[in-house]
Amino acid sequence: KVAPIYPDFVIKNRQNNDGGHIEHIKGYQEKISNHEFFKWLINSSIDPQLKLKSFIPLWIIDIMGYRDINKYVFTYEHPESESENIINDYALHLSEHSCLFYHDWKSLQLDDMLRWSASDTLEFIFLNADMDRHRENIVKFSLFGLKYRDPVIRFWFMMILELSGKEFFSHVRNVALQVESKYNVSLPYLCGFHATENEREAYHNIYEHFIVKEVSLEQSELIIQITDV
Repeated sequence: KVAPIYPDFVIKNRQNNDGGHIEHIKGYQEKISNHEFFKWLINSSIDPQLKLKSFIPLWIIDIMGYRDINKYVFTYEHPESESENIINDYALHLSEHSCLFYHDWKSLQLDDMLRWSASDTLEFIFLNADMDRHRENIVKFSLFGLKYRDPVIRFWFMMILELSGKEFFSHVRNVALQVESKYNVSLPYLCGFHATENEREAYHNIYEHFIVKEVSLEQSELIIQITDV
């Protein structure tokens, strides 16, 4: 496994559009980078393994939801163009990350801590009434992705979701590395080692293919809407 390269397009590519959506995405990144969760992750003095165990179970719904969105929403069932095939290739790789998450789950012995399996935990959290807003957001993401079949829009949608994890993994990785060193366990997902060489190639292909495409004002406004979902 090799560490993923998060996209840097938010600070360039003005030659093909007015950059409105790019600036909006930059603002979104800055906002999430200042989230209180990251301050706690950095400043809390509790044991790093306990720190991970305190929030990872709640995160399972996001991981599996991300898998499903890439597998069932972003993927074109019958691709009709090079752009759609490129989207499918990258989405397939992203949909496989959840396997690594389950590896980390077992390494952290979360089944023993919770006395539940990962699947039981997922069922309980997903159906819990406190997760209504979360389920609503997953549905919004899915409907948005299914409604707009334009490959350019799907590309930006995928990149926005990828970028949303950039800050998360930049902080969680440091904690996970501490746990690996202290407890002699393997945490490839939480350490950010998601991408195989084939996935890196798929990312390069999708980025180079779409980043040069002109984004109209209408498309730019739609990308901004997606960022705010």
